[in-house]
Amino acid sequence: MVDREIVSIFCNQSRLMILIMSNLYYCKYHSPIGDIFIGFLEDGIFRIKFGGLTEEDFVRDLMNLYLNCGIKRGNLPSLVKKEFDLYFDGNPIKFRSRVIFLTGTGFQKKVWEEVGKIPYGRLVSYSDIALEMSKTGAERAVGNAVGANPVPIIIPCHRVIRKDGGIGGFGAGIALKKKLLRLEGIIVSGNIK
Repeated sequence: MVDREIVSIFCNQSRLMILIMSNLYYCKYHSPIGDIFIGFLEDGIFRIKFGGLTEEDFVRDLMNLYLNCGIKRGNLPSLVKKEFDLYFDGNPIKFRSRVIFLTGTGFQKKVWEEVGKIPYGRLVSYSDIALEMSKTGAERAVGNAVGANPVPIIIPCHRVIRKDGGIGGFGAGIALKKKLLRLEGIIVSGNIK
């Protein structure tokens, strides 16, 4: 099994070095919010996208990010399927599927790790994350890093809102962000704009 730190070191030097040694796989998960496309290696997930894109769009995205890598359709890893099934059935779970950050700066990875700590059914603001990281005043940078999250749902960026209670952004669209929050029992009216 490849250690996350080793993967990060390789990726910081050349994100393709580690990928030359293995194929990239992808699969589709049918969910109540639509098809979710998952990119994975043998030992972890590196990309999740949804929100109306097609399988061809997802494969093109992978090809653009990871040039010259073998991209194959694979079977959904059993742990991911189990966790997604539980999640979309409304169970408050903490994802245990291994995430591999093949892209991202050191700062982005720290933000993603912080976002990964947000419990099911809870909201935090971009300011809260900046404060937790001892980066007061870095709310915009935190927001940009949250927006670049390569594995939404597992790294729950949908649980991050603006300090004023505004819903904030979401790569798959605000409507899907609200659906995910409602699934977790968070009321998306009133204070959330």
